[in-house]
Order: sequence, then C-alpha cells, then structure tokens
Amino acid sequence: MPLYLVRWPNLSAALVQASNKTELLDTLDQLSNTEGVKIQVYRGPLFLDFELPVRIVTNRKPEDWQRPLATEEVKLEIDDPEALSYCDMKVRIPNTDASAEMLSAMAEFCFPNLYALCDAKETDGALPTKELRKALMADLDPLFEAHWKHAALRKRADFESRLAVDLDMDPRLVRVHRSKRAEVLGTEEEEAPSPPGQERAAQVKRKASSTNKPARKPQVPKRKSGPRPPAGRSKG
Repeated sequence: MPLYLVRWPNLSAALVQASNKTELLDTLDQLSNTEGVKIQVYRGPLFLDFELPVRIVTNRKPEDWQRPLATEEVKLEIDDPEALSYCDMKVRIPNTDASAEMLSAMAEFCFPNLYALCDAKETDGALPTKELRKALMADLDPLFEAHWKHAALRKRADFESRLAVDLDMDPRLVRVHRSKRAEVLGTEEEEAPSPPGQERAAQVKRKASSTNKPARKPQVPKRKSGPRPPAGRSKG
C-alpha cells in the first residue's frame, strides 16, 4: 500500500497511507475539503516518534545506577489521569539523519520556494525576512488556486457541481460516490430538478418569447357557394 505525501492548500502537509488516490481523497475528506491538495507518492525515509503525555520520574542515588531499576523507584506524573488514553499520543520528529532526509524530501515537494531559499543559503543563521515572506507567499499558490476553482464551481449549474458545493466536497469525490451509487442501484442516477429560481426564470423567458410573436390575422370564414337570399327576406 503506497504512502502519499499531501500538500494542503495552506502551509501544511501530511503523510497518509492509502491503497489508491480515490481512497486517499476519501480519507482526507474526513479532515477537510480536498479541493486544491497536491499529491505525490512518497518513497523516502520515514522516522516519526510517538510519545504518551506521561512523565517518568526516578528517585535514585548516584551509587544506585549500577544496579537494575526497581519498581518502587519509579513515579509516573500524569496531568489528567482520568482523561488519558492512547489517543493522546504526541508526534515528534527526532533529530536523526533519516528525519533530516524525510523533511528535505517533504519540503522539496510541498514548499518548493522555501526549500530553494534554504538550500541556497550558504551560511547558518536566520533567513532574510523579506525573502522568506516572498518564498512563503509563492508557496501559497495552491491556496489561491483552490479559491478560484471553488468560485468557478459555485457558478456552475450542473447537479454534481451543486452537490459538491452543498456538501463542501471535492467534485472528484462526488463523481466517485455517484458512480458507486449507480453501480449498486444498477441504473444511472437521475439529475436533480432545477432550483425554484432557475425554473421560475425559465417560465418567464418562455412567456416573454410567446408575447413577442407577431399577432395572427383573424381568419375570415369562407362563404358557401350558391345564390344569396334577397335582402329583407329570411332564408326559410
């Protein structure tokens, strides 16, 4: 199962494992709308450290370090014992060669302008503030791109686009879920009816087009052939 490197539209990234890109988008959607995310299969080193929020305190004298640690010499400090669970594990990146390679590979894909600025810096020390801000703004391009795409999506009138806006979901996921639903039902899913506003506008347009047609001339009935009766006398 591949490991994916994900760049969110803002200045954040993630490493997520999924069987394919569709499953990846579905997993990411549990956190946020995936419009504008950049995705790449990650094949570099991986080193993450997980730690429970528990402090281990030992009360030992210097001369006691020559013997194994005893249970009664250990004290656990927990801020909130009743609320502690394995879900409270904290993730940190250790200071190792593998971690440094991992961060470099992630930054090169996720934040290319910041990566280039750091890579070009020959001496240690802080980066120039002006150049740093410029690089970070350039790395925010996915955010602006995502906003433009979403604005264009809101203007579309097709059913999938309206559904994506209503559900705050990536249109790609909407298309996938509709296709799966159609497979289960064995039929194509019907398009939703037009919103009331659109239907009303269509009715007004049809009415206007009908009133603009030229008036028809009244049809004069044809007179039957034969002699006309004399004036002042009935036909009978």
